[in-house]
Amino acid sequence: MSKRAKKTRSGKEKFSWKLMWKQRYLLLMSVPFLIWLIIFKYIPLWGWTMAFQEVKPKTFALPVWQRKFVGFDNFVKAFTDRIFGQTMINTIGISLIGLFLGTVIGMFQSVVGVILLFIANKVAGLLGESRLV
Repeated sequence: MSKRAKKTRSGKEKFSWKLMWKQRYLLLMSVPFLIWLIIFKYIPLWGWTMAFQEVKPKTFALPVWQRKFVGFDNFVKAFTDRIFGQTMINTIGISLIGLFLGTVIGMFQSVVGVILLFIANKVAGLLGESRLV
């Protein structure tokens, strides 16, 4: 039989521990990403449960599973609060300002970078060196 991996009828390669062992270093390189994924993507999902629980200063130190479950009461209170509309307007406004400033600053940095590149090319040309770009 050839040294190629065995294939099923559908043309897909079968799982092979031998292949996994050959690629062990490639698999080890994915471990830091998996750790990052667990720490920053899965563990914070426990915080979502707080939205459906009674979270007050007296219960804040309690573990998530010991707090009183209140369902959608927290959402009803938030949406019916008298300052909810103003809070949403402020939040959207701050987001738009951040988006605008981030775009303008990013464009400014790009223009400055291109200008510096042209200056460096001129200096390199005057010194008789090969051009950078």
